[in-house]
Amino acid sequence: MLSTGGVIIYPTETLYGIGADPFSGSAVDRIFKIKGREMGVPIPLIIGSLGMLGKVAGEVPEEAELLMKNFWPGPLTIIFRAVKSMPESVHGGTGKVGVRLPGSEPARKLSIAFGGPVTATSANVSGEPGISDPDVVRKKFMNRVDMIIDGGITAGGAPSTVVEPLRSGPVFIRKGAVTEEEIRLCLERRR
Repeated sequence: MLSTGGVIIYPTETLYGIGADPFSGSAVDRIFKIKGREMGVPIPLIIGSLGMLGKVAGEVPEEAELLMKNFWPGPLTIIFRAVKSMPESVHGGTGKVGVRLPGSEPARKLSIAFGGPVTATSANVSGEPGISDPDVVRKKFMNRVDMIIDGGITAGGAPSTVVEPLRSGPVFIRKGAVTEEEIRLCLERRR
């Protein structure tokens, strides 16, 4: 499905996400339409294994390596410089991409089965809360996506934390399941 430009909804460790091949411009455009999302807003990605990171990240700074070692797999999205081949619609013109190795085994298996990174924006209409109930997902999106993977009710709660680990200190884009204090303590241990 993903390899032919399809758009799906799948469970993650917190909420349901909308998945597509990030290198398929038509699939990514569909995500913006499905969500009613303004173009230019970056779309995060998941990977099924650390070996996939090189497909999307241009470099992995030491600070990112520390966070990956301590919080992956799990609900932490790390901002990296994107590879040059990353479509602008995914990075929103920033040249950066948010990536996480999810704690959800089904989400990792989805990426592994596809053979690459998968988009991981929340399955919701922009501005509305994320969805943890597959019945709600079906009611909102059944005729708008190509497939819905029902993983039951997900844990819900806070979404993944989004952080850009800079040498000068972490920049928090979105606070979430991994706390700011946990991230700062992890990075301070290196000093």
